[in-house]
Amino acid sequence: MASGGARIRGVLAVVVITLAGNAAGGAAAGVVDDDVVVAQIDELNMSALLHMERKKFDSARKHLLEAERRARERGGPLGDALLAQTLVNLGALEIMAETNAGRSGDYFRRALCRNPSVRPSGPIVGRTDIVRKFGRVRLAYGSRPDCPVVQETREPELPARISNGLDCLVPDEVRGGIDLIVRCVANPRLRVTRATLHYQPAGASGVTAVMEMRRSERGWWTAFIPAKDTGGKSVMYFVEGLDATGHPVVGNGDANSPNVTLVVQDCRCD
Repeated sequence: MASGGARIRGVLAVVVITLAGNAAGGAAAGVVDDDVVVAQIDELNMSALLHMERKKFDSARKHLLEAERRARERGGPLGDALLAQTLVNLGALEIMAETNAGRSGDYFRRALCRNPSVRPSGPIVGRTDIVRKFGRVRLAYGSRPDCPVVQETREPELPARISNGLDCLVPDEVRGGIDLIVRCVANPRLRVTRATLHYQPAGASGVTAVMEMRRSERGWWTAFIPAKDTGGKSVMYFVEGLDATGHPVVGNGDANSPNVTLVVQDCRCD
């Protein structure tokens, strides 16, 4: 059981560290709050898995539905990562309880929509029927040609070369209803000490929202455009890198020529 909990915490740790600085109330408060959320939802999931092993399926369902509620309430990429693992466990519950085989596939699909790297964990890994069903859903879902790939919540390695002074890793298309993660890396020679993300909120006529980005230990400047602002046909944004005096020294796009990511609404996560 302990190995399953450790795996869940390991998958989510990068998300907590990377995005905690974007939470309201300051970076320090955000880290504490997110650690508590992760611990609570992790405990609910692990308790549910224990109940599932003992065939106490009603108790397991109550724990998982509460974990789902808390993950949705948290929101953002962290909430999506927490929700994805919970949805996998709900799908496994449907199989083990033999209640609704079709619903298990729906839970797995919804989990993969939020985090394509999510996998069954803990004791359910030993259930071949669960692993095979999840694998079939993952294969079918990943091959949909009409839907863009969901962004990974885990932070990638830095590029070997920074060609434009401030290079950003953002897809050309995103599925509607999920957060758009913006990751940028600046040439170290420019001595960027701050970075800001400017984007167009839903219903606004221009790129008017500004968000501070957080720099990870690896070197990525990261922020996310919330799901409520990915409800249109596209999202416009640009990023500025600032020096120690607060003056912009490099940019990726600008107010007159922002970057554009298309939104595919037919692929919304529900």
